[in-house]
Amino acid sequence: MHSCDKILQSLRDCTKKTGQQGSELFCQHLHQQAGWCLFKALCPAEVEGLEDCLGITNIRTHSSHIPANKCRLQQELLSACIEGQQAASEARTAACPSKNRQPPNQGADSVQ
Repeated sequence: MHSCDKILQSLRDCTKKTGQQGSELFCQHLHQQAGWCLFKALCPAEVEGLEDCLGITNIRTHSSHIPANKCRLQQELLSACIEGQQAASEARTAACPSKNRQPPNQGADSVQ
């Protein structure tokens, strides 16, 4: 994921400068780029297949809306890959022995 570090840092910086509500408008391009970068890191073959089908090499510079019937199979493959990654992540989290542990300072408000 290190290839996404720069764009993710830019998104964090933009959000910090504009505030949470302003970031939706002012940081939209960074949100899209960060999302696509993460998809590409998790599902490179599926992203490449979708980009090839659409005939573009850098989809994040174009509209995020893909025509309804064009490249349906590639869209479904990417969706399945992302869902598989999410399920695997949830399974790892569920198996993590520290998942029930409270983070430090969690109970600090109640101790006064």
